Amino acid sequence: MSIAGERCDVYVGCHGDLAGWGGAMIAGRGLATACARAGLRTALLGMGARQPESPVTADGIPQRNVPVDPRPLLWRVHTWCLPRILARQLRAQAPPRLAFVSFSPFWTVAARLAWRATRVLFRYQGLLSNCLPFTRPPDDHPGFWERIAERGTHAGERGALRAADLVLVPTQEHAREIVAFEPAARGRVHVCLEDCRRYDTPAALRQQTRASLRLSDAEFLILLVGSCDRNKAFDHALRELAQVEPRGRLAIVGDGPQRHELHELAATLGLTRRVHFAGVQADMAPWYAAADCVISTSHYDTFPNVIREAMACGRPVVVPAHDPPRTYAGISGLLQREGGGLLYERRRSGALAEQLHTLLADPPRARELGAAARRVAQRLFRWDETLSHVCNATAHAPAVPIPSALSRVAES
Repeated sequence: MSIAGERCDVYVGCHGDLAGWGGAMIAGRGLATACARAGLRTALLGMGARQPESPVTADGIPQRNVPVDPRPLLWRVHTWCLPRILARQLRAQAPPRLAFVSFSPFWTVAARLAWRATRVLFRYQGLLSNCLPFTRPPDDHPGFWERIAERGTHAGERGALRAADLVLVPTQEHAREIVAFEPAARGRVHVCLEDCRRYDTPAALRQQTRASLRLSDAEFLILLVGSCDRNKAFDHALRELAQVEPRGRLAIVGDGPQRHELHELAATLGLTRRVHFAGVQADMAPWYAAADCVISTSHYDTFPNVIREAMACGRPVVVPAHDPPRTYAGISGLLQREGGGLLYERRRSGALAEQLHTLLADPPRARELGAAARRVAQRLFRWDETLSHVCNATAHAPAVPIPSALSRVAES
């Protein structure tokens, strides 16, 4: 495998195919871009048989998918084999000068296996072990091989938390979750926020998008974004919408295995005219512009990109309260401390509807919350601290010169 013509300063390893999407992929691309803009020679690695359409990103960062197909007869234990498959590929590449930053437990273990002296940073996006139980129906029990695969994921995450020099998490709620899951990580978990995509949402775009949806000024648009699956639980939003006055409208952006069921549920609840299924959208700016608030209904969504993007656009957000092991929503603690949104009890029927009524009945407060959300995003959502960790040495490597663009970060 060869991804760059000369030795890189930083590799960023993403969980999944670089042609795909998802929170970890978005975050990995965001960090790679931040590293490159800071003057670090950076490369982006994904997992998959296909190669991206271009060997470089729009920002000129080399990118490559690493083939991860297991040997014949080993596909049933793929999660157990994945770190070593990736490590074999990495050994053909010169190690990074500064660090390997992983957004996947499998990349974390692979980097440690391939390059013993390289600093490995694990940027935690969510424990698959804690998320997987929410993805299956309540009465569906995994079969033998499914249990084997899940145990492989569990072992991979424990191995990653033991192997990483630093585990970077966005909030104290995440840090507690990590240490409860793997006590050996204690002392290597560092809290630092990360950046998100920034969208331009001018008033003209809002008017245009709302007109296309046939929304009047009096109607209140609630936005849901993500995969239509059991964990995201968009059905909860539909049931709560049925308790909200008719001015409340819902737009669902995304696709997934439950989309057909959601259509049927909306019809059953008499909400067909109040719910718009937009499917996957290449550009989210019109949707954030049109929305009056953005919500989360997930059982497990620790620090959602969508919620942070909405805050950066100046939209109030409504998210579940962090209530493990029933609900994991680490961003709720940030909202409690900093403002910009409302919380609700995920397990109590009507709680989300009550908070939506709060915003519907008091437009000035909704605008005030949105303005507060934008201020929080501008002040806190940055890559600076993560970049500082990337550039500062640990026991595994000597100190290296820090690019001038990062000198302010290093000194702070």
